[in-house]
Amino acid sequence: MKKVIILLIATLMLIVTLISCKSPLEKVLNDIKENNPKTITLSDYTNFKWDEVWLISGSIGGVTLP
Repeated sequence: MKKVIILLIATLMLIVTLISCKSPLEKVLNDIKENNPKTITLSDYTNFKWDEVWLISGSIGGVTLP
């Protein structure tokens, strides 16, 4: 239960950051297009430090998500 609450809080923080920042997704996309990095550091694009990030992919209705 504690892990679920922590995950929800982290997700809420990410959403608030993405909405309040000057389009960090655009910064990331531009950096990837220009420099083709193999890895990115999320704290370079947001105003807080990240402890961990979970990348989850799956399939919904036969459609594979990235």
